[in-house]
Amino acid sequence: MASVHSETVGSAQTAHSGQTGAHGQQHEKSDHVSQGGSLEKNVGQAERMASLVGGALLALVGVSRMSLTNVILVGVGASLLFRGSTGHCSLYQQLGMNTNQEHDSH
Repeated sequence: MASVHSETVGSAQTAHSGQTGAHGQQHEKSDHVSQGGSLEKNVGQAERMASLVGGALLALVGVSRMSLTNVILVGVGASLLFRGSTGHCSLYQQLGMNTNQEHDSH
């Protein structure tokens, strides 16, 4: 799961910079990346806190013992920590969702 976010973040940054993507297509500026290069906050405050707490717990449980299941738990935990710390959810972005009440309506 963590790799899904990093790939999405990488493609969003590529789209923002106007560089050519992996398939040779020219990307235009993304609406999901601000001028400063930070991701749009599309997750509400309560969800962010829940993601931080849940992500930390999953990551801690995951590193307790090495197994495939625990490696997956660490990945999911890291993904939730990313979501909670940045306020950005790539899945919400793809679905056009935004639970952040601070965002401006377009």
